[in-house]
Amino acid sequence: MRVSAGTASILGLNSIKQIYPPTTAYLLTDGICQRSCGFCGNNKKLARITWPGFDTDLILERLKNCKVQRICLQTVESITAKRQVKKYLPALINLGIPVCLCSQTGEEFLHLGLSRWTVPLDVADPLDYSQIKGGDFYKKLTEIKKLSQKYQGQIGTHLIVGLGETEEQFIRVLAELYEAKVSVGLFAFTPVLTSALENWPRPSLDSYRRIQMANFLLAKEAKALENFTFKDGRLIALPLKKIEKRAFETWGCFGCNRPFYNESPQGPYYNYPRALTEAEFSSALKEAKLSFETDST
Repeated sequence: MRVSAGTASILGLNSIKQIYPPTTAYLLTDGICQRSCGFCGNNKKLARITWPGFDTDLILERLKNCKVQRICLQTVESITAKRQVKKYLPALINLGIPVCLCSQTGEEFLHLGLSRWTVPLDVADPLDYSQIKGGDFYKKLTEIKKLSQKYQGQIGTHLIVGLGETEEQFIRVLAELYEAKVSVGLFAFTPVLTSALENWPRPSLDSYRRIQMANFLLAKEAKALENFTFKDGRLIALPLKKIEKRAFETWGCFGCNRPFYNESPQGPYYNYPRALTEAEFSSALKEAKLSFETDST
């Protein structure tokens, strides 16, 4: 099985120095993925993260004494990966640490005691979805919402900002997901060498900040969308005074900080892996390029 380089460090499997150690242990199944998502480097690299392989029994042993808040098992789509999940997921759950399975299929595992099953949607625009991931956007969105009704509080998804959608498109999908009680992990697109989108630009920081703000408010109350104003697909106003520091931290499952998954340690930080200082919070608000004079109430 593979682990993120940062996870390998906290498990004592490498000597990488950690500025902000991961608070979740990130694992990845072996096997070559049968899908060809445009933003992904298969199991060689996801976003900026490398995934070295180690003996799975050794990983399980090290996890017993590792102080993490959550284990996130991410999968590729392959027969090897499915076998690995079936073999090792019960052992991971038996460690007594909340476990999230991130995969396109996995309903059969919910009865084992999973904390959460995350079904990645990733792309917010229907046309881009079919081109980048393949398949039908509306079918997948409906599937995720129905799963959330069936397994309340246990279903999540991922969305990546910067894959061709407008801010309004992205935010309206966020609102629909939160209305259905689906938890959302928020990512900024990061080009990966060897992927189909290796030359695709990153989202601008100001656009990402606006979406982070909208996400924060929608996660608290999906009806907050009524207080947003858009112009030509761009978010131009929302209740700024209701924004808190937490809006700009890594957003996803409880205990997930994903340090430097989307950014270099030198910055700029798209997702902060820790609480912001007052100065950082002030900067993040300014980076969104929204005017307090147009603040919605």
